[in-house]
Parts: sequence; C-alpha cells; structure tokens
Amino acid sequence: MENIAGITPKVLSERLRELEGLGIIRRKIVTEHLVRIEYSLTDTGEGLEQVLLSAASFSMKYMPKAVFKDGKPRTPEMILN
Repeated sequence: MENIAGITPKVLSERLRELEGLGIIRRKIVTEHLVRIEYSLTDTGEGLEQVLLSAASFSMKYMPKAVFKDGKPRTPEMILN
C-alpha cells in the first residue's frame, strides 16, 4: 500500500473497508507477480462526485491553510490541470 501523507496504512485500510461496506467503492484483487488490490467507485460512489467536489472546492477556497502546505487558496481546475 502506497503511503499517503497523514494516514497510516492501517487507518487507510479501515476507511477503504468502511467505504466498501457502504457500497461506495468496490474492491478487486488483481493477480500479478504480487497480489495487488484495486479500488473503484460504484454507481453510488459516482453519485457522490458532485457533493465531494463541492466540499473540496469549499475547503480549498475557505480553508487553504488546512488543505495546502503553502496555505494558498486554489480551485479544483487548478488542481486538475
């Protein structure tokens, strides 16, 4: 499992399992040289996209010090491009 700043692998695994249990993501075991697990959004998870984008936009604009190391506000377009 790749490292994500601010979250331990154990907590990340717990959150992913919670999201799977809620039907927001699906878990797929990919068999290759090493066992690898991929996650993807379900239809329910895709339905949350606009809600999450709105929450992210709010956070990036009004709480940039909590979101970005440099504390400067951004828009989703700035992040995605």
